[in-house]
Amino acid sequence: MTIRRSQRWPLIAVLGLLLVTGSILLANQRHSGDPPRARRELRKF
Repeated sequence: MTIRRSQRWPLIAVLGLLLVTGSILLANQRHSGDPPRARRELRKF
């Protein structure tokens, strides 16, 4: 049983990271929807 439990931990970690990254991307899209100039300046550098 210990082997199965150890195999579940990485899956839970990946799912958690996906949820966090997804929420961050959605938040960034909402906040950065108004000023697109910042992205263009970053691309220049």
